[in-house]
Amino acid sequence: MVYSKSGHGKLISKTWFAVAVLLAAFTINVQAQQEVTPEKIQTDAVAHNEAVAPFKFKSNREKIEEAFDDYARAKNITYGVPDASGTVYFTKYTYVEANVDNPRFVQSRALAFEKAYVDALTEYVMDQFGRQMVETLREYASDDSDYQMDKPLPKDAQERVWNKSKALAEAKLDNALRKEGLDPAQYAGKSDDEKRVLFRDSILRKSITRASGSTAGIVPVQTFEARDQKGNYSVGVILRSGPSVREMAAAMRRKQLPAHTLMRSGGRAARDLLPEGDAVMDNFGVRLFFNEKGLPSLLSFGQYGFTYTGMNERQIERNKNTATMQAQELADSAITMFVNSSIGAHNENTMGEAAEEIRAIATSGNFIDSDTTRFVNRVVRNSRAVGEDTLKGRGTVFSRVMKHPTSEHYVAVVVRVWDYELAGVKVEPPKTDGTITPPKPKDDGIRIGNDYDF
Repeated sequence: MVYSKSGHGKLISKTWFAVAVLLAAFTINVQAQQEVTPEKIQTDAVAHNEAVAPFKFKSNREKIEEAFDDYARAKNITYGVPDASGTVYFTKYTYVEANVDNPRFVQSRALAFEKAYVDALTEYVMDQFGRQMVETLREYASDDSDYQMDKPLPKDAQERVWNKSKALAEAKLDNALRKEGLDPAQYAGKSDDEKRVLFRDSILRKSITRASGSTAGIVPVQTFEARDQKGNYSVGVILRSGPSVREMAAAMRRKQLPAHTLMRSGGRAARDLLPEGDAVMDNFGVRLFFNEKGLPSLLSFGQYGFTYTGMNERQIERNKNTATMQAQELADSAITMFVNSSIGAHNENTMGEAAEEIRAIATSGNFIDSDTTRFVNRVVRNSRAVGEDTLKGRGTVFSRVMKHPTSEHYVAVVVRVWDYELAGVKVEPPKTDGTITPPKPKDDGIRIGNDYDF
């Protein structure tokens, strides 16, 4: 350090000394703050473990299956098992193929319900009317003979003639390939007699199940819609079948009152059963209820959407009209399927494995051994659902284009009703002595349709 005669050198020296003292104090303070304690180690360890641990969340299937279980507990039922009156409940789940960001999401969502509904009907018919044929093929072979190291020889004169003629044809083809500048070796193949199966252990099981039967009188009583954080959606449905419901469906098909009038007090008007606000979009398919006059009636929900996102008002209106027509068609189809429908189904399951040891002769004349294991796992499901009924007795009680509450897509919703008065059937005056309030849907993490069980 340079000191000046004027005394400024002493001042500069003192200044640097003060700065050094402050820096030392700051360093000591920082070291004290950064001191590692057992408590801090424990805190950091927990934070690191939480950071690397997989994020736990429920899949859409788990959400819907939990909703199925909650419904069964609330109703005190066992799925697939008829109760004392012959009534049976069954379920089906399927995923929506299109993600919520896909313009076709709303259409895919509506068709997902159709898939779940038809699959549930198919399983029901299989359980009730199915016939199964099962075939199992088992093979075990081991060849440890001396000749396995020999080159194969022709079996008879006819085979020798055939091989020579084949060789002559191949020679002509080779010459033709050479003239075209192609290498015949690239097209050479091995004959079947150049390979021997030394060992094979295989099993193949195939089952074929066929069924056909009526699905009239099977009605959805609850629908569910689950979504995850990635924008994937799934739908679930609970259906009910029983003797009394089948009787009502048959009476509706004939446009006659049921043999047992089933008059009940506390009937409800169709408009009073419509869910409020966007909750109407939580329901798919047909529902059975009893109207003000205590007679069975149907309420059917149809939904469809459109993909246009531009600003052309005329195009928007055209798309809304088309989506509304499609939604009404789905609602009418659900009524027809309830009143008069049948399903034919054909299922094939094939499974098996084969372990083989093969000895082949290479072009050089050397033997090459190879071990392979092959597996078969094939499932084919085919079903055809057919419904037929007149449109007499139907009317529209709700028709609107709305925005889906979680996806912001436009959805055309149409609710159709079927009752005896619209069908021109004379009914008795109403018998009422009270009202029946349908239970509210439960909020347990997924959107749940209204409960229309009776």
